[in-house]
Amino acid sequence: MRNWSDDPPETWPENWPPAWIPIEMEIYKIPLVPSGEFAFMEFTRSQIERNHVVVFANKDSFIAKWGNPPTPGGLDAWKQDFKILRGDADDGFRKAHGCYNPVPLAEVGSILNGKLRLDTGHTRTIWLLLHGAEIFPLSCPAGYAITLAELVGI
Repeated sequence: MRNWSDDPPETWPENWPPAWIPIEMEIYKIPLVPSGEFAFMEFTRSQIERNHVVVFANKDSFIAKWGNPPTPGGLDAWKQDFKILRGDADDGFRKAHGCYNPVPLAEVGSILNGKLRLDTGHTRTIWLLLHGAEIFPLSCPAGYAITLAELVGI
């Protein structure tokens, strides 16, 4: 049997089947209280390559230190966020099929004057908070990890 891996890709036959290349993934299973369900999130390859790390946030500390929520006013106001009402995050988490297609972690972009700012994942974070996540992972640049852990960490 011919070993195709010895040949450069441009010489592979056109009908060569696609290959699944195993990759290492970091997937987090977040308990949603009181429903007993779970949300699944992934620390993505892109986040790792950009020298991010994972910090676990406490819900109450996070809410107090979140400097740029999309809608001011806390949990009650966030229930009315247009993306929450439209079902964007619900679709993302529900269609994730558990650990098979987890949603990416929200990313902390900066910390200034004791407040953190998310670059991505506002709606995902609101969804987690509204569905009872007491503790959840965040992606942040390695240089912010200690400060973030002191602000909102468990």
